[in-house]
Amino acid sequence: YCAQHGFVCRPMRGEDYLLITQSNSDKYFALEKVLQFEQTDLDHLIVFGDDNSDLLSIKKAKYGVAMENAKENVKKGAKFVTKSNDEDGIPYFFDNIF
Repeated sequence: YCAQHGFVCRPMRGEDYLLITQSNSDKYFALEKVLQFEQTDLDHLIVFGDDNSDLLSIKKAKYGVAMENAKENVKKGAKFVTKSNDEDGIPYFFDNIF
């Protein structure tokens, strides 16, 4: 059903729930609107992510951070990699890397 209607559907976290997105969706486009509204730019932005929909934001932000549990291509595109979501990777980044 998903592919026929232009969506990507895939189980997340051991199939506890299903992620459904448009096949061409990316969080960066929404983030770009927020940055314009706030009259700021990517140099003032820290982006954390673990999935393909985070990748463009991670690549464009001055501080693009992949979580340890991220897909390999997301980690490769990031400037930093921190601990996983389950290991409190965001506080770890601020306490030890940033």
